[in-house]
Amino acid sequence: MRRRKSDGAVEDETNDFTQGRGRSAKKRAAHAVEEFAAQLVGLRESEVTRLPLSDDLRREVDLARRTIGNSSRKRQIKYLAGLLRRYDEERVALETFIAGQHASQKGEREAFHRLEQLRDQLCAAETFESALVELERELPDLDLKKVSELAKTFHKLDDRKAFREIFQLLRKASEAGVVEDPEDDEDDDA
Repeated sequence: MRRRKSDGAVEDETNDFTQGRGRSAKKRAAHAVEEFAAQLVGLRESEVTRLPLSDDLRREVDLARRTIGNSSRKRQIKYLAGLLRRYDEERVALETFIAGQHASQKGEREAFHRLEQLRDQLCAAETFESALVELERELPDLDLKKVSELAKTFHKLDDRKAFREIFQLLRKASEAGVVEDPEDDEDDDA
């Protein structure tokens, strides 16, 4: 479809849709900002305090968090989304900050699961020896003798305390040095 510009020139309206300047694209963008506002309101208090928010936005996020009624809360989220659209640079900074937070949490979660996996390998009699070799390579600061004794105690007595202590030792050693996934090491060798 064609339309006339104010200066008399004819402009092809299909360009607006392909470049994302149409009404639907604007609605999608507004809806995305509204979803982001709802995500901000849904964060835990400790996460909200770390956010780089201006006073206006912080006040509105707090107000939306305190709002109890469903309709009232939706209205507050829509108002917060409007503010976020107005403060575009701050919204982009917030999105970047939250994405970085999620990435670091994902890394911590993966490291935690890796430690659990190592502990489970130690506590299984059939994978005990190979787990010790892995630990010696991945965590050189770890007291292997102590871990070995605890794992053998778990094998004999099924002692849950030893199971927990192994994890505590692994976590301490991993805080001193980062636990690496052995699959990553294979990629480095290639």
